[in-house]
Amino acid sequence: MVKAPICNVCLTSDMLCTGCESKIKGGEITEGDVSFGRALVQLSEVHPVLDHVEFKKTIERSGMFLVVVPRGTLKNLIGKNGIFIKELSKMLKAVRLKVVEETNNPREMIERIVYPANLIGVNIAYNGKKQSYKVRIPRSEQIRIPNKKAYESLFEKLLGVDSEIIFE
Repeated sequence: MVKAPICNVCLTSDMLCTGCESKIKGGEITEGDVSFGRALVQLSEVHPVLDHVEFKKTIERSGMFLVVVPRGTLKNLIGKNGIFIKELSKMLKAVRLKVVEETNNPREMIERIVYPANLIGVNIAYNGKKQSYKVRIPRSEQIRIPNKKAYESLFEKLLGVDSEIIFE
């Protein structure tokens, strides 16, 4: 069975149990987690190899859907030639579905999200007790970051710190 932030009963039914409903209200999980988990279960019925796939969380911003998976499990979810991701993207009607492995290093995580754009660096700016990330990307790669604000919002949600993309 698919491992997800919501329970298996909620993955296979159209209703949410009280436990998962309270997790959504508390902000532990999102509607994106529910919809992605259910789509993954549907796809695993056709492709049994997906029965053992796990994801940690999803973040949805401006047509972009980001899925965070544990280390070493990325290839299982993507599938050969990206077949599973393409099908999931169609099922979710996501403009852009991106899957990244979780890591504790913010630079690695940002680099995986902005790929195929190159990353010059990630600077940490300190304002008193508050810190923020300055994500530096070459100006020539600006076309690969179609919605700068959506990416900044995504970084803030994922890393818990204000972020700004700077094209140099």
